[in-house]
Amino acid sequence: MSVSWRQKSFISLALMPGEMRFRMFLRSAANGRTVSSETLQIAIGTLHLFRESMDPAILAAAYDKTQDPVLLRLLSQEDVPAAQWIVTDKFKAGGYTPGFESDAGMLALNDPTMIALLKKSAENPDMNVRLGANWALYRATSNQAYLDFVISVANEGAGLGPKTGSLSPWTGLDALQYLEVIDSPVAARALRDIADAGKKAPNSEMFAGAFASLFFVQRDYDYVDQTLLSFMHGELDGHNIDGNMMFEIAAARNTPELAAAAQARSQDAYERNFIRMRGYAVENIAIRYMTTAIPKDVLARLPRRP
Repeated sequence: MSVSWRQKSFISLALMPGEMRFRMFLRSAANGRTVSSETLQIAIGTLHLFRESMDPAILAAAYDKTQDPVLLRLLSQEDVPAAQWIVTDKFKAGGYTPGFESDAGMLALNDPTMIALLKKSAENPDMNVRLGANWALYRATSNQAYLDFVISVANEGAGLGPKTGSLSPWTGLDALQYLEVIDSPVAARALRDIADAGKKAPNSEMFAGAFASLFFVQRDYDYVDQTLLSFMHGELDGHNIDGNMMFEIAAARNTPELAAAAQARSQDAYERNFIRMRGYAVENIAIRYMTTAIPKDVLARLPRRP
């Protein structure tokens, strides 16, 4: 997945000092009615990775004053009591709030009232609502049946498994985004299948998301290394795979075999990624290739550059 000018601007924004970054974010993205959902997702996902200096109390106060849904989404990614309280209180007070399933899943909220609300959403006729509810229920309960539902939708979106005919073009990608941040052997197997299918697909977005998760979240280094070597040896040429991503992840792995293969493939790309970018934090790479915001508990387990 290539990095757009908008995403680059938000990455730069995320690297600014905390208070300045927060004020600029409010000025540029807090009004959800005038900024596209794609832009907001990029901003939220980027800031999520660099939130150490963000004070959840400030977010909570800003949300209390503005009731801005973007700030509620940011709060849902802060795994602290104040954030959990305001998010949970919002959902319970308002009954059904559109999109609350994803926010509940980010926090892995598992109190009985929230579980009951999510189970009700899991029966909603809207596939996107059911999908978010099943992901949130798996995050809260670790019940395999909920994960199986997410995998089935992701598989259909990737062209695997039976076609129901009811899936929108974006729902399969949404399912993949949920699957990307589930750290389990079952999720890893599903992601390998999706990545393998994505290698052959004209649109490589499914491959990029699945492959990035296999490195960043699943830490399936055998699969990752073999796929990287196949790319470096030219075996995946013509499959619309993002070469920048492959070189960056290869440099993050930085094994002697991958380094030699990368240098043979492209001296320029090798020098840029293996030499000049040495010491570049792995989580900074993740923001460009993970296609979703990462829950804090998953973020804490991201690999570190050797």
